[in-house]
Amino acid sequence: GNRQIVSRLAKYHWAPTKLAAKQLKEEKIKNIIVTGNTVVDACKNFNYPISYNNKVLITLHRRENFGKKMEKIFKEIEALAIKHSEIEFIFPMHPNPNVQNLKSHLKHVNVINPLGYAEMIELLSKVKFVISDSGGIQEECASYRKKVLVCRNTTERPEGLDAGFARLVDTDVIRYFPWANDSPEWSGKNPYGDGNASKKIVDSIIHG
Repeated sequence: GNRQIVSRLAKYHWAPTKLAAKQLKEEKIKNIIVTGNTVVDACKNFNYPISYNNKVLITLHRRENFGKKMEKIFKEIEALAIKHSEIEFIFPMHPNPNVQNLKSHLKHVNVINPLGYAEMIELLSKVKFVISDSGGIQEECASYRKKVLVCRNTTERPEGLDAGFARLVDTDVIRYFPWANDSPEWSGKNPYGDGNASKKIVDSIIHG
């Protein structure tokens, strides 16, 4: 509801992608400018070198996964960590009790405290790939050319699926693990922009 209200009141609509702009137009929104996403600007500014070490980053906290689904995902990750002892599975665990209460399932996973943004992005730049149910990290994965197993059955960021670096796996992490692990490097075009969204937004205000 809040988003609908803001869309009706706002003068400017800076869409991160052409798909987002198309959806706004279907809602009869006007004055839409495709700028890319500012998260790409942030990643570009950090300028961390990209490498593919034997590490996997995990982020899981989405409300719709709480309960049996989250438990299954945890068990599958633990099974992978046991089978692939050469890989370090790193999980900065969300403080939500629905996540913390399942921590005992992860005996072979490196569970750490939540990281600050710069630390998180630096870690992302070094890992082999990502397992996550987060939305934002899908955009950051594009910036650092990392594949991501999305532990959901839908995503509001379908551009990553089309670009080929994201795959919806729901709770079937083991099944799709080889897709990310065997050929982790992704070299497609970032669907979320070129890192100049902030400039395009400011320019549109000055000249618009």
